[in-house]
Amino acid sequence: MYCYILSVQQHLQQIREARLLIDETWPEAMTPPETNGRAPEAPDDRPELAAAAVDHTDLADKLRQDRKNYPAALVEFMANRQSAKFDDIKRHVHGDDDVSDEAVRKNVYKTRQALIELNSPLDFSTSGGYVFKALRYPSVTPR
Repeated sequence: MYCYILSVQQHLQQIREARLLIDETWPEAMTPPETNGRAPEAPDDRPELAAAAVDHTDLADKLRQDRKNYPAALVEFMANRQSAKFDDIKRHVHGDDDVSDEAVRKNVYKTRQALIELNSPLDFSTSGGYVFKALRYPSVTPR
């Protein structure tokens, strides 16, 4: 019994020594900065804040000028949302609860294409009966 206790104590001592060694040799680059991983001078790149910076009203106006009324209505409806149920899109964007799910998907597809043409970072997708708003990075037109 005595040998077992001694070996556990020796093992604990080795762990303490290893921790001290790690603390002494831990590189500063591995220490997380106080800024939660972001350099203080770096811009805030959180998508929800960048999405808030997108002028939804201006985009909707441009879409209406191009006679894309349903995409414009979708952009306006989603201005203060990150997601919405198909039923809400049918009611508020299409104005008809009897519109098919396929019509909502087509509207999202047309909206995505129109936003790409306008070089907007705004993007929409569908999944599981929901429409989701996101940002496309970078917002640069291909050459």
